[in-house]
Amino acid sequence: MTELVAVPDEQMPNLYVVKWEGHGGGKVPQQLEGFFSTRLKAKLKIEAYHNRPKPKPIEYKGTKKITDEEEAEMFKEVQEKVEAINNGKKQKEKSKNKS
Repeated sequence: MTELVAVPDEQMPNLYVVKWEGHGGGKVPQQLEGFFSTRLKAKLKIEAYHNRPKPKPIEYKGTKKITDEEEAEMFKEVQEKVEAINNGKKQKEKSKNKS
């Protein structure tokens, strides 16, 4: 079985790194990357990683009430409105820069 363990670093043996023990460990989680000054600090960080709250899966209770075509049409309308607003802002910036 593979598990996360704290071991001395190969290049700097006075510091510790977290690695997988066993075969096929894979990549160490981002929260556990880096160097630790003591083995105890590394072990505490590993324990905190194992005890972190797990995100709950999102349950979608509603269903989509419009068709894909209606959604695409609405998206196109919103894009046109945004472009018009952005073009208006650009015109204002140009007129401010001229004065």
